[in-house]
Order: sequence, then C-alpha cells, then structure tokens
Amino acid sequence: MYRVSTFYSYFAIFMSSSFALLYYAMKSIDLSVGYAVWSGGGSATYLYCWLYAIQRRDIF
Repeated sequence: MYRVSTFYSYFAIFMSSSFALLYYAMKSIDLSVGYAVWSGGGSATYLYCWLYAIQRRDIF
C-alpha cells in the first residue's frame, strides 16, 4: 500500500500543478498557446515523476 500511496501522492501533485499552470496560461496568454504549454509541460512533469518513482522502486 505504501508504494501505491506514494505514486498517488506524486500524481495528485502533478494534477494540481498542471491545473494551476493551465489556469495561469489561460489567464495570461492566448488559449491555444496556453494549452500547448500545459500539455507539453504536463507530459514532461508526468514522465519525470514516473521515472523518478521507478528509480526509487516505489511502484514496481
């Protein structure tokens, strides 16, 4: 259960930060540019968290 909860804590941090970034992007710049920044940054953040968790053997 510890490994699963660690992964979900990473995922919750990722989701909250990505939605905050999306809100900031929508508020400050054009919507299409903001969505591109949000999707690219969100994918990079998710991949980083996934690889970090695998490296620490928290998931597998």
